[in-house]
Amino acid sequence: MKLSVQPVCLLTSLSLYCLLLTVGEGEGQFVPGRCECYDTKTTVRGPLSDLKVKLKGPACNTDQIIVVEKRTSEPVCVNPNGPLGKQLLVKTCLK
Repeated sequence: MKLSVQPVCLLTSLSLYCLLLTVGEGEGQFVPGRCECYDTKTTVRGPLSDLKVKLKGPACNTDQIIVVEKRTSEPVCVNPNGPLGKQLLVKTCLK
């Protein structure tokens, strides 16, 4: 049985294309132990019920400030380089 080059190349190309479609590009997924804050805010309105500061380390290479708003009870990540973030860091260090 003799195969010509054109069908073999076509079959190889089609197989490679199908493989690339199934593998696709990896999507980001939250992995515990890594950074919790991907989207930060510069300001938060209203009183806060909780404050958590996580300094950079092996799991995450940036400082993280996580506050909980009283009215929504939702955790919000604050930009540590913004004015509110710096103010919260100073208050935490002075405790």
